[in-house]
Amino acid sequence: MNAAGNYMAITHGFLRGLRELKSTGTLCDVVLKGSENSAANIPCHRNVLSAHSSYFRTLFTSGWKESSQSEIQLKNTPSQMLHKLIDFAYTMEIDVHEENVQSVLTAALFLDIAPVADICWDFLQTHLDSSSCLMVYSASETHKNPCLAEKAKNLVLRHFAQVSRGEDFLLIDADKLMDLFVSDALHVEKEDDVFRAVKRWFDHDTAGRKAQLSDVLQFVRVTFLDPGCLEDYFLALYNGFQSVPCTGASSSGVINELPGRRAEAATSRGRPRESHGFPTVISCFGGNSADHYTLNETNVFSPSIPMVYHFKDLPQPVANCGVVVLDDSSIFVCGGLIEFDDGMSSTPKANQYNPVRNQ
Repeated sequence: MNAAGNYMAITHGFLRGLRELKSTGTLCDVVLKGSENSAANIPCHRNVLSAHSSYFRTLFTSGWKESSQSEIQLKNTPSQMLHKLIDFAYTMEIDVHEENVQSVLTAALFLDIAPVADICWDFLQTHLDSSSCLMVYSASETHKNPCLAEKAKNLVLRHFAQVSRGEDFLLIDADKLMDLFVSDALHVEKEDDVFRAVKRWFDHDTAGRKAQLSDVLQFVRVTFLDPGCLEDYFLALYNGFQSVPCTGASSSGVINELPGRRAEAATSRGRPRESHGFPTVISCFGGNSADHYTLNETNVFSPSIPMVYHFKDLPQPVANCGVVVLDDSSIFVCGGLIEFDDGMSSTPKANQYNPVRNQ
């Protein structure tokens, strides 16, 4: 037998010996009970538990009253889960699947059994897909695994239409919901889908979510709602779909973002999401023709299509103008030279074009 095989044989023999001691109660010096305080006692060995868990090591060596007790109840861990984790200490095996991974992870982190927690994290990452991403996002955020949380969040954003129809979506807390809605990368065909997702989430627990609704609605990008949906939005903002009052401060902030109520998008809620379908383009404003005429044309080249197409004409022909593009894709054409019958003259005018609203 080679060294590796010999090591495995010794390990299996050692674990088999521990299991025999536990099953017969030999040398067991403590009995554990789960949170239910049922008759399901678990006799085990302090040394074995301490070797696997810093929680138990601290418990048994701290000098607290529990350190000398022969029977200890763990009020934060159900008996069935406690059995599973104690068995791992004697077998180095544990069955983790979709139905129990969250509860196993929670218990393993509470009892600080790192190998079991690692098994759970590996399982969640391996099985990460559009059907599980919201659950993984919530779990990894709650238990401070930022790397996995970021991966899961990106998947939630990319598959939001499917995710928002699932059962996990109904259970997400308001802070995580707002964290999703604030992202430009949230993928929806239209902003109305975000509003309807809020309604579905709210209807699941109207009493418990009344106080949070107006905060969540602030992250719906009202600029891009259809007119009919916009009316429903304000009814929800003021009445909570049923009876939630809205503060004046939040409503006035939203009103200022409506088309025609502002010259530019002042917040992230005024920006189109990446999925709204506005491509990156190269734009040319005014200029001179081959015949030396000043132009009011706005020609646009899209590398992704690729083709040249036409924006609205400038109010007047202009050449040598300055152009500024804001974060919300609004375009300002400033100054330049205007052609008159007796020659060229500079202009102090500035014109704004909003490609989102075609205004």
